[in-house]
Amino acid sequence: MRPPRARRRPPAAVDPVVNTTPAAPVAPATPEPVAAAQAPSPAPTVSESAHTVTSPSVGVFWHASSPGAAPFVEVGQEVSAGDTIGIVEVMKLMNNVAADVDGVVTSIHVENAGSVEFGTPLVTIEPRA
Repeated sequence: MRPPRARRRPPAAVDPVVNTTPAAPVAPATPEPVAAAQAPSPAPTVSESAHTVTSPSVGVFWHASSPGAAPFVEVGQEVSAGDTIGIVEVMKLMNNVAADVDGVVTSIHVENAGSVEFGTPLVTIEPRA
């Protein structure tokens, strides 16, 4: 038969160290001079007929099919409904994002390899009249 294991004793109580040194006086914060207010840059003009293609899911937005390849679309390029405008990668699964309308790409809102969420604007297309 084995002898019972020796129990560990709890550590001796330690008195907390109390700092009795008075705190140094703190100078009041002086306000820093405020720079002249800059007018916000005007938002780019977007017509009411412009169509924005949004992200179908959370993931990473890719402008091209592979590194070094030409991007699917560029600003000023004409696209047709169904044309691929980019790829959203979700857990190594690539989902093509297609244009919904015929028109001209007026802006690309997300940088290559940028993170996107569901509904994030990706590309704005000005529909053909």
